[in-house]
Amino acid sequence: MREIKFRAWWSNIGEMEYFDTVAFLNFEDGTLIYQKHPEEETCTDEISDGFELMQYTGLKDKNGKEIYEGDILKTPSASGIGDIITTIEWTEFSWKEKLIYSPIHQFYEYFDFSDETGNDCEVIGNIYENPELLEGIA
Repeated sequence: MREIKFRAWWSNIGEMEYFDTVAFLNFEDGTLIYQKHPEEETCTDEISDGFELMQYTGLKDKNGKEIYEGDILKTPSASGIGDIITTIEWTEFSWKEKLIYSPIHQFYEYFDFSDETGNDCEVIGNIYENPELLEGIA
């Protein structure tokens, strides 16, 4: 069974916060109730416009780092010419890698993301804390 964990980007303070449990999320009144760790007390925060909730995919990269929605991955291309850069997104039914850069022509914008992908990829950042990793790539 996959671990259910979350992280949130608070753009108003420029911080990423990780927590194990989201007990309640209400976008209407802007309330988030969560636990950072199971043994800690429940916390309540107000959600602002700069709040982005991301879920853990259940997979780890080649270095054992947890892969979350919004992460930027670097994977060696099958041709050995260079690295492929992708981001992780939740689509309607599954986790996908969205192609950002490839040294060779790719026919697809999205790729299936599975446990086999994690064996070769490396998390190099995320779209909120490291947007510069996505700039100038083409």
